[in-house]
Amino acid sequence: MNIRAQHKYIKVSPKKLRFVAKSIKGLKPIDAMSKLQLSRTRSAFMLYKAIKSAVDNGVAVYKISADTLSFAELKVDEGVYLRRIRAGARGMARPYHRRSSHITVVLTLSSKKKPVKTAGIVEKQVDTKKKEVKKQDVEKKFKSEKTNKK
Repeated sequence: MNIRAQHKYIKVSPKKLRFVAKSIKGLKPIDAMSKLQLSRTRSAFMLYKAIKSAVDNGVAVYKISADTLSFAELKVDEGVYLRRIRAGARGMARPYHRRSSHITVVLTLSSKKKPVKTAGIVEKQVDTKKKEVKKQDVEKKFKSEKTNKK
């Protein structure tokens, strides 16, 4: 089951939105919203609104708890852009673009794998400690290699 929310024609460039979207990658929507609230940028506020809309859709329509949701997709696309002109040197006009963007948020139910209980079976714990290498051992090894090459 996918819960989708889309915000279009946002007057923030996609580059700025993607920068903020990368910072919330891997988080749950609730954690992402709390992180975005602390940021004071307009792009963070727009992403917050899009994620909140998707979470509210899931809660209202599907009667799902907001804690059980996770991101399936968080996409920032380029929208239309307005062509504008800035005055340049020697009476010339320098064109620039006022960019807009579209945000697409798709949420799914998080699939937490519950630990399987085994009846009476105990797994061995393997030591994962690395062998300590002393500096003297390394120096001896390199000295012996140098003498063998001559």
